[in-house]
Amino acid sequence: MRHFFLFSDMILYCRATRGRKKLEYKGHFSLMETLLAPHPDNRLYKYAFEVVRMDGKKRRYILAFPNQQEMEEWQTLIEQLISRQQTKAKRQSDAKAAEQHELESKQATHRRRAAQQKALKQGCDDIYDAAYQGNVKMLEAFIKCGAPVNGYDEEGWTPLMNAALHGHLECVNLLLSAGADPHLVDDQKQTCLHKAAYHSGKSAIVEALLAKGCPVNAQESFGCTALHYAATYSDVETCRAIIAHSGNVNLADNTGGTPLHYACRVSNGYVAELLLKEGADLRAKDSDRLTPIYQASFFGHDQIVKLLLQYYTPEQNVKKKKKAVKEPTACDNIQGVSPLHCAALMGHLPVVEVLYDYEPVVDGADLNAKMTAGETPLLVACAGGAVRCVELLLSKGCDMDAVDSQGRGPLHHAVESGSYEAVMWVMEECRDVSPHDAAGVTPLHIAIEHDYMDIAKLLMEQGNASTSGCVHVAAHYDRTCS
Repeated sequence: MRHFFLFSDMILYCRATRGRKKLEYKGHFSLMETLLAPHPDNRLYKYAFEVVRMDGKKRRYILAFPNQQEMEEWQTLIEQLISRQQTKAKRQSDAKAAEQHELESKQATHRRRAAQQKALKQGCDDIYDAAYQGNVKMLEAFIKCGAPVNGYDEEGWTPLMNAALHGHLECVNLLLSAGADPHLVDDQKQTCLHKAAYHSGKSAIVEALLAKGCPVNAQESFGCTALHYAATYSDVETCRAIIAHSGNVNLADNTGGTPLHYACRVSNGYVAELLLKEGADLRAKDSDRLTPIYQASFFGHDQIVKLLLQYYTPEQNVKKKKKAVKEPTACDNIQGVSPLHCAALMGHLPVVEVLYDYEPVVDGADLNAKMTAGETPLLVACAGGAVRCVELLLSKGCDMDAVDSQGRGPLHHAVESGSYEAVMWVMEECRDVSPHDAAGVTPLHIAIEHDYMDIAKLLMEQGNASTSGCVHVAAHYDRTCS
C-alpha cells in the first residue's frame, strides 16, 4: 500500500531504533512519501516518528517496512527533507536579520543626525566637541545615539581625553560609565591621565581615571609620566593622588629628568616637598649629569634650593653639619658646573646668597671652583654681566687673579659681556686693567672688537692701560676711540 503524507510548515521529530543505536531527526518538511507493503513472514521493520504541528499538537506515526533496506531509504529521505528545510529556514532567518539590521542602522542614523542638528543649535559639532565644552546633556545625547566613545577626532584625541584635559569631571564620569577606554593614547602616546595632569585642582578627575585602571606610570613619546606633567603644571593634591596609586617618583624621562627635576625647574615648592617626602632621589642626574638643585639654581628659585639643601642631611638645621651639604654643590657633571656657577651665570643673587650661607669657603663651598674650561663663579658672573652677583662675589673675597683655560680673567669676561657697570666693579678690584690672555688679547682689544666704545674709553682713561695694537684692531673693525 502506498501512503502519502503531506505536512505543511511542521516540525518533525523522528526517532528510530536500529539495534542499540538511537537515531534522532528534527526539522521542517513539506512532503513525505513512503510505501508500506506486507511481508510474507510478517517480519516487519517498524519506524516511529512524531509530528508537531504549528498549533502545538503532536501526532505520532509508526511505519512498518518489509526489510531494513527500505527503512534506511526512508530514513535517508527524511534526512534530505530536514536538511533542505533547515537550509531554507536559515536563509529566511539571515534575510530577516539583515533586514532588521538595516532598519536599526537607518533608525540610528536618523537619531544621530537629529542629535547632531540639535547639538549644532547648542554649539556642539559632535561628541568630541561636547566633551571639549563640557556639555553633559549633549554628550549624553550623542552616547545614546551610538556615537563612538572610543573614537578619535582630527587631532587624534578621544572624547575622554578632551574631557580630562579641560577638567570636565561630570563628562569624564559619563564617558567612563559608557565604556570609554582610559588606556587609549594619542599620537604622542599620551593617555587621558597625562591630559588631566595639565591643570591644577583636577585631582578628582585623576582619581576617577585611576579607579578605572588608567596606567599610572605610562610614558609618552618623550618618556614623561603623568607625574612629570603634574609636577610641572598641577598642584600637590593631583601629585598625591597619582603617588597614592603607585606613581613612580623616580621614573626618568628620555633625558633622565625625574618629576623632582621638573618641580625644581618651575619652582613648584609644595610638589617638590611632597616628592622628597615620598622618596624622590635628590642625587638623580639627567643626561647632562645635572641634579635637581642645578635646575633650581639655574632658574633662580632660592626657596627650592633651601628646601633641597635641608633634605641633603638628616638634620633639619644644616648649618650644624655644613660638610654634609658639600655634595650637592660639587662640580660633578660633564662640564664641571656647580649650582653656584649656574646661579652666578644667570645673575640670580638670592640663590648665590643661599648657597654661600649654607656652604662657606671653609667648608668646601669653593667660590673659586673651576669648570672644565677653567671658569670660576666670578668669571661666569662677569661673562653674564650679572652686576649684583659680581659685587657679592667680590665682597666675599673671590680670587681676582683666576683665569680660564684661555688665560682670560674677570676683566676680560666683564668687558665681553658689554656691561659698563660690571666692568667698573671689576676695575675697582683689579691691579692691572690691561691683562693679556694666552693669545695676547687685552680687555681693550675686546671692547674695540665689539664696538663697546664707552668701555674702551673707560679702559684707556686708566693710566696704565696698554694701547699696544689697539689702533690696528680699531682699523680692522673700522672703529675709532676718539
